[in-house]
Amino acid sequence: MLSSQELYEVDQAARDELAGLFSSAIRNRSTLSDEDLFRVSRCLIETSMALLNYWQSLENGNDRAIIGEAKLMAKGYLAAYLD
Repeated sequence: MLSSQELYEVDQAARDELAGLFSSAIRNRSTLSDEDLFRVSRCLIETSMALLNYWQSLENGNDRAIIGEAKLMAKGYLAAYLD
């Protein structure tokens, strides 16, 4: 996505939309402002996407343990912000 400005912008718009949807889905479980909740959601999406890209690039195939690590990371991160 970084090699083309147009693809980068489409990717960023999709990530923003996903962060907005995720923020809405967890809104009732947090006391954060909408802006803060969006930032938390976007950070979670960015790190999750990076791990999924890594998972897909592994020589040995798609190691399920990486998915487990991503879930653990997401749960721990969200626990700091959700009731």
